[in-house]
Amino acid sequence: MLTKVMAELDDVVDQEQQELEAKNKILSDLRHLEKVVKQKIEEIEEQLDKL
Repeated sequence: MLTKVMAELDDVVDQEQQELEAKNKILSDLRHLEKVVKQKIEEIEEQLDKL
């Protein structure tokens, strides 16, 4: 019985770890996208200033 409980606990902890890693990856991707969009906006603004 204890072994079964330990295995289930390991599964729960593993699932939580996978969720945390997925959330961190999404957040990292979002931050990268934010930087890319900001750079593109700045580039477009510079082009407008030249006109």
